[in-house]
Amino acid sequence: MKRFHEVENEICFLYFDKESIAKTESQVHKNVISILENKAIQAFVIDLEQVVSLNSYGIGTLMSVFKTLTDREIKLILCNLTKINQEVFELTQLDRVMTIVPTKTEAIALCHH
Repeated sequence: MKRFHEVENEICFLYFDKESIAKTESQVHKNVISILENKAIQAFVIDLEQVVSLNSYGIGTLMSVFKTLTDREIKLILCNLTKINQEVFELTQLDRVMTIVPTKTEAIALCHH
């Protein structure tokens, strides 16, 4: 994986691939906390375009990030989900809890509201 995150205009973009989403939840959580300590962040956009399918570890990782950001009143938006991943969110009803949009452009627009 070439990059984990980038920050632009107080929005942090997180990028995962199959291997990085399967990392231990605590490692991803530590990375998010480190970003929050070093940058003024208004929102996180998680781009899941490279994640072919999510397993329970990936869902757990996303939920951990979601809780951390929600506790700090920071927006979290997921984008670029594959059809399979969209179905996982619908089946688990997490699509009712998390904000999911088709594209990064739409995610950026929601960050500014």
